Amino acid sequence: MMHSRFPGGLSALSLVLLRGTAGAVAVAQACALFAEQIESSAWAPVIATLSLVGGIAFIAGWRTLISGAILAVTISGIIFLRTPFHAPAFLTGFLAPTLVLVIVIAIMLMGPGAWSIDAWRFGLRTITVPREPPS
Repeated sequence: MMHSRFPGGLSALSLVLLRGTAGAVAVAQACALFAEQIESSAWAPVIATLSLVGGIAFIAGWRTLISGAILAVTISGIIFLRTPFHAPAFLTGFLAPTLVLVIVIAIMLMGPGAWSIDAWRFGLRTITVPREPPS
């Protein structure tokens, strides 16, 4: 089991929103890198592929710890390799990839939430222990 708890209710909804936002930014970044064939770095196609795969998995809540780690590496690559980050005008520069990186790390530490594939596959199980041993 990847996480020991899967919060429900409004916590689960907030995790869905966070996962969806961070994943959508990663997928949009990947599409922009693929569409423009940016040659600023030899790593741009690798970053785009990892961002696309990790973003889709992160949105779905599938293997959140692993897909989050992929996104963290991807976003770190964008920051450190200075690959252009395509974002709205108010999120240009160093702020956008750093913001996404912080969101991804927070979700990795919190877990995917009750509304995720991880919760469906690995969710909490109930074990009933009989009061008396069988005779």
